[in-house]
Amino acid sequence: MDKVKEFEIIFPEVVWYGEVFVELRKEIIRFDSFKAKVNSNEKTGHHRPHVHIEYKNINYVCTIDDIVEVIEPKNERIGICKYICSIVARNISKCRTEWNKISSNYKFSDDKIYFKTCRIITENNKILVKVNI
Repeated sequence: MDKVKEFEIIFPEVVWYGEVFVELRKEIIRFDSFKAKVNSNEKTGHHRPHVHIEYKNINYVCTIDDIVEVIEPKNERIGICKYICSIVARNISKCRTEWNKISSNYKFSDDKIYFKTCRIITENNKILVKVNI
């Protein structure tokens, strides 16, 4: 298994999605061809907390609430979804911490971020995260 490298300071990258400005706030996870980022000022219609994944030059959106799943692109291969979800689930606390730092209607409570342990249950291409406080 590859070692995951964490970066604390990443200079923001600015991109446009159509007519919407998005600042890539922070790169959370990076190794080999896998990158996970949290965006700020995002107005692309997602209502669930999520991270943006770039894996082998393909962009994915993976949720970080109680169900970790790839929601974009639709109908991706189950093996790739499981791989992406497993990495995000192992780094769920870091992902949620960074999510709370962006402008958002939804914020995770401290007990959903700073937990001692959690159980990860795999179901098809989704991962259920059960936090133990």
